[in-house]
Amino acid sequence: FGGVRIQSVFLAFATAALLALLVGSVAVTLSAMRAGGRKAVFVFIITIAAYLVAGYALDVAVLRNFSIGDDGTTWLTPLHPILVLEASIQQANYRPPSAEDLVGYPAWASFYLGRPFATFAVLSILISTILMLFSAVMLRQVGTGDSKLATWMRRWLRLAMPGQERYRKPREVWHNPIAWREASTRGNRAGGILARWGFLSLAVILTLVVLGVYHSGGMPPMGPGTTSLDTFQSVLITLLLAEVVVIVLVAIYMSAGCVSREREEGTLDLMLTTPITPKYYIWGKLRGLVSFLSLLLAAPILTLSLVSVYSLIGRAAGWPTANVSSQVFTGDRYSGGAPTPHPHQLLIEETPILLALILVPFVAFCTSLGMNWSLQRRTVLGAVIWPVAILAVLVGGLSLCGWYTVGSVEFFGTMINAFSPATGLFMLVDPWERIKNFAVFPGVGRIGMLVAAAIAAGAYSGLVYAMIIKMVSNFDQTVRKLSGTG
Repeated sequence: FGGVRIQSVFLAFATAALLALLVGSVAVTLSAMRAGGRKAVFVFIITIAAYLVAGYALDVAVLRNFSIGDDGTTWLTPLHPILVLEASIQQANYRPPSAEDLVGYPAWASFYLGRPFATFAVLSILISTILMLFSAVMLRQVGTGDSKLATWMRRWLRLAMPGQERYRKPREVWHNPIAWREASTRGNRAGGILARWGFLSLAVILTLVVLGVYHSGGMPPMGPGTTSLDTFQSVLITLLLAEVVVIVLVAIYMSAGCVSREREEGTLDLMLTTPITPKYYIWGKLRGLVSFLSLLLAAPILTLSLVSVYSLIGRAAGWPTANVSSQVFTGDRYSGGAPTPHPHQLLIEETPILLALILVPFVAFCTSLGMNWSLQRRTVLGAVIWPVAILAVLVGGLSLCGWYTVGSVEFFGTMINAFSPATGLFMLVDPWERIKNFAVFPGVGRIGMLVAAAIAAGAYSGLVYAMIIKMVSNFDQTVRKLSGTG
């Protein structure tokens, strides 16, 4: 009957098997290196999801403009399973370069670029073998307890050495010790500190690189009828979306385990014997988690701040990359009208403030939602599933409505997008093309964006307050019910 070739079916099965082999070996390595199992699982899931989404978006938005040959694959293709499948199955629009295109390349580069599936297979098997051997050696040496590697691992994990008492200098605690514990003791090891500061540093470096490439004119159009400005905005939105996804996933994981983990470890029962009240405990958890996430929240805000500063300096200096002109719709973009060119700056000055108004209360809402399910579930895994499902439905529905209303309904569409960071980023980066009549009345449009962001911030803050009050009022009953004493 036509349809899928049998060769494509076997290629899909082989890619899935190789990916399972690679994922399993990495998971075993994380399990052998880390002190706990649950955290390694969630970190691994977040990393894999971020790599799959961000890698595919980067290839589609940027790297395919630098492909070898027409509709050719890129240097990222053999390292990404989805791109490997696309290059193996949909070769009409995305195919490896021919032998003529690879003339002059070294043998390893010709193999790497010309045979994505074979390269993925070789790398998967090789990396899996190395990781399994490393895990076996690591596990045996750590188990003996007398090797240099085990000593280094104990120091890195801040574990007491054999025969030594663990000692730590006294530290100053906040007025609310619950908040201090969540903000200061979570992720205070070398790995956690490096991950947070590395996330912020990577965001800043990537933003500076993108701005540098765009300023030097090295950012090509994405296709016919597009400009380098369209490519720059696509890359910027991809970077911001990846940052927001990581922040939301970390917020859900941290909040979903804040109570469930203490219940599993038995420390919750000890804490309830102290004079700490439920209100003191719940509000302290929320404040501490938001404080912990502040460094991650700074990444997307700082990203837009750098672009905003570049836009201000460029406008003053007369740079053509900061004083741009794009094709925008002056009316309803879905009524069949034609776009017209409108000059404008690269980014409006208050965009970082608008993002902070939208993102910070939304992350606080994600945190309180995770705390709510963490209080009602016995295990961390059970507390994570429901917040992820609820946020997926909520953000998906708001994004679907906001994507089509922002270009056809004034202010109402802007307000819906302010409730969804996913589509709100598109609106903030390019309001001239997204928001109806923004190019005609930019002053009114900017006021509308500020009002919409303030409404979204107030609504999410109200939801956070309502959930916290509910958790406080039902705290004793819920804890006793799950502990089997109620």
